[in-house]
Amino acid sequence: MGLPTIVISGATIVNDNALVRELQKSARVLRNEDSGNLNALIAQNSVQLLILELPEEGRREMELISQLKQRHPRLQIVVINGNGNSEALAEAFGGGVKDAFRKPYKVELVEERVREMICQKQ
Repeated sequence: MGLPTIVISGATIVNDNALVRELQKSARVLRNEDSGNLNALIAQNSVQLLILELPEEGRREMELISQLKQRHPRLQIVVINGNGNSEALAEAFGGGVKDAFRKPYKVELVEERVREMICQKQ
């Protein structure tokens, strides 16, 4: 069995090379800037975990989280939140998100938590 697959999706986090390097120590990492194609990307690549950036107006992402959890119930989702909106985070957790980090996040902490989550699934 190969490495688990993680998708990083969001306007700024896809360009965080330090985060990608850390995650690549324990997983295959796919970068995705456009959340519109996430369903297909997740299905085609047997993705175990999604790291999703929540933008200022995260309504579309909340709907996306709900859709993803319905279509891929075993998918684990971690959100990166830059706007400090605690209501959005509460809604995200209610929708099935497993963990969240606020910007600026510590790369090592995100990688450690993601590694724990993917190891529990194997």
